[in-house]
Amino acid sequence: MTAVAWSAPSPRHPAVSHEISRRPRPAVLIPLIILAVAVPLRTGGEGAGLAHVTSADAVSVLLVLVTLAPLITIGGYRRRAGDGRLQSPALLPIAATLLAATVATLVADDLLVGMSGYVRVAQLALCVPLAVYVALRNQRDLELLLGAFVVLGAGESALGIVQSLTGSGAGYGEEAIRAIGTFGAYEILALGSVATTGLAMAFAVALCTRGATRIWALLATVLCAGGVVASLSRGFWMATIVAGFTALVAAGRRRIAAGLVIAVALGLAVVLTGVVTPSGTLGDRLDSTTEAFSQPDQSLLDRYALWGAATAMWSDSPVWGVGLKQFERYRDQYTDLGFSGLSDIADSAGFRRVELLTPHNRYLLTLAEQGVLGLSALVLLYGGALIAAARRLARHTDTAPVRAFGVAMVAATTVDLFSWLSDDAAGSLAVLSAVVLGGLLWFAAGLTVEEHP
Repeated sequence: MTAVAWSAPSPRHPAVSHEISRRPRPAVLIPLIILAVAVPLRTGGEGAGLAHVTSADAVSVLLVLVTLAPLITIGGYRRRAGDGRLQSPALLPIAATLLAATVATLVADDLLVGMSGYVRVAQLALCVPLAVYVALRNQRDLELLLGAFVVLGAGESALGIVQSLTGSGAGYGEEAIRAIGTFGAYEILALGSVATTGLAMAFAVALCTRGATRIWALLATVLCAGGVVASLSRGFWMATIVAGFTALVAAGRRRIAAGLVIAVALGLAVVLTGVVTPSGTLGDRLDSTTEAFSQPDQSLLDRYALWGAATAMWSDSPVWGVGLKQFERYRDQYTDLGFSGLSDIADSAGFRRVELLTPHNRYLLTLAEQGVLGLSALVLLYGGALIAAARRLARHTDTAPVRAFGVAMVAATTVDLFSWLSDDAAGSLAVLSAVVLGGLLWFAAGLTVEEHP
């Protein structure tokens, strides 16, 4: 895909150039969205209401207004379209995603609930990714996005390791040693997600840069690895390995040596975390992986029941599904008497039981609620972007910072795609996936950075 660069202001008009350089850049809101995820503020209780609005959602709305509102005017669209970015084929799959969501909304039995789901899809698949895509202009913008993800992952990892050591996390067995960061036990997988994503991006930067930047990226990688281990999430343990391998392949053969050094450092981090973690915890968690098939407990039986329910919903409505946000409505019709419907969680807020309202699998949830249309659109959106990004990386024509950004976006996307096998991208982390998608689309479209900041 042909690279598109933006021309610098004409030297014959220095006053105009100075004015443009001092104009506030909307890209500064991107790191605020990412870091706001760590702020545990949202509307509605656990599992209640049509939708929850988090602090990250609020900042994302501001970014969307600043970047996309000017495109509503004919003149604003022409100015943006003139640089070629809005004409990229990489953006076409977004239309397919919205079309599938529209059909799934119209077939929903509860139209009001379906509309709330459609607004969420529009936010995460169109507005936020497109706003990030439009806002990224220069190298500093790319660095701010990467840096915010790494800071979030490293910060939550550090807090999570402290929680594991002091027994102030979520309950695991008889002890509160499961790292949850600032997210709480209701979003039990959140720390593992942000730590793995931060690790993937720090690893990419370490592979593609040199000097002090590589050293800081290496330190952040090790810290995030400790957070992943302390989260006791088997899914994200595996996602870390997959993302690391993806980053190595994307970075190219010349980065293998650097990758091996970092892999050794990660191994040391895992060993160190295993030493300081309460005796037997990691071993028990690893052993439970095989027991998931041979001797599943009630939580796993519930998970299998939810997967079966989602598959049955899709079987009954294979083309467009049962409708957006309708899984909860039909859940009990497709589960047997052995399904408890509840999950026990415990953290600093105390012990409580919450309802299991989703299948905890993004692909099965999409099939159940949007059918083959929705899943095909999802595959087209991410598959097309990853293929285009891989082709760009294979050309080796980018500068080190831009290449590091591309490798980081591919690796972080891999984390999302793998984690969706056991999660459904709900909660406060959904906005992070939308930001990653916007960065991936920017790189996949063949765009380059401006020469002048």
